[in-house]
Amino acid sequence: MKSSYTSETDKQLLNTGLDNLAAAKTESSANSAVATLKETITATQKRNKPAEDKAKAEAEAEAEKKAAEATKAAAEKAEVERKAAEKAEADRKAAEAAQATQAETANVNNTSASKWAIEDGYTWHTRKGHSTVIPPGGSLPPGYYWQVP
Repeated sequence: MKSSYTSETDKQLLNTGLDNLAAAKTESSANSAVATLKETITATQKRNKPAEDKAKAEAEAEAEKKAAEATKAAAEKAEVERKAAEKAEADRKAAEAAQATQAETANVNNTSASKWAIEDGYTWHTRKGHSTVIPPGGSLPPGYYWQVP
């Protein structure tokens, strides 16, 4: 009777059956009331079973839907995190490449950039008139040394 699927009519029938059982004065009338109550209970259960099954199926479908949504959200989050990690790795590699290019440009062995050549015995600060710019691929003149900026 406490089932949320039991109709008011069924509840009234069950209560009537209980009242008849309580009002029974003889054993045979009590047995008859018990038999009637059992029939009423069986009939009520049969009528309520489809509603209970439907409610259970709806609850399971809703749970499956929520689980699918949670799985989808987790997959989207993982994809966003993977893309962020890939971008961070690409940025790191680009920074390393830029740093390597910068170091290569400053290297005296680099043949793709102009370099200063300073006459032996002079420094960068006293080079005026004693230095020259060597074009890419040029060689160091005798009596000069490379000056890396």
